[in-house]
Amino acid sequence: LINRLETPGEGEVLLNGEPLQACSGQRLQAIKKDIGMIFQNFNLLNSKTVFHNIAIPLILQGRDKAFIQARVAELLAFVDLSDKIHSYPNELSGGQKQLLNLASVMAMQPKVLILDEPTSQLDPIASSEFLETLAKINRELGTTIILSEHRLEEAFPLADRVLVME
Repeated sequence: LINRLETPGEGEVLLNGEPLQACSGQRLQAIKKDIGMIFQNFNLLNSKTVFHNIAIPLILQGRDKAFIQARVAELLAFVDLSDKIHSYPNELSGGQKQLLNLASVMAMQPKVLILDEPTSQLDPIASSEFLETLAKINRELGTTIILSEHRLEEAFPLADRVLVME
């Protein structure tokens, strides 16, 4: 709803007090630019290296080569995948794939990161590492994290606010 992939059947969605349904054109594009989305599945380009999975959004933005190389290196270090820079997604574990997915979304420096059950395909250790990385992003970068998750015992201690939907 926040990223306008769906529209509410009832009620309204507010972002900074502004109804999202009323936003269109450049205002809507500006809002969408500030929102990163991560789903359960690993939205990765399997025919591209780890480097390119992070670099492609920056290339499409028209960033120069030096900026792209520095940003990719920074993000790989942040998610502890620097040694996988020339690997392909099919050579990574599930946890590493989701961390790569996270790094590729974070390349665009979103203000809000929305995650839909990102640990559903991960083992308990990878899930814990992924959630700790999310906490680090929130703590160090100030990114707002909105997380839909079933593994509440791990996610709950990291939360500032919790909403329960029936």
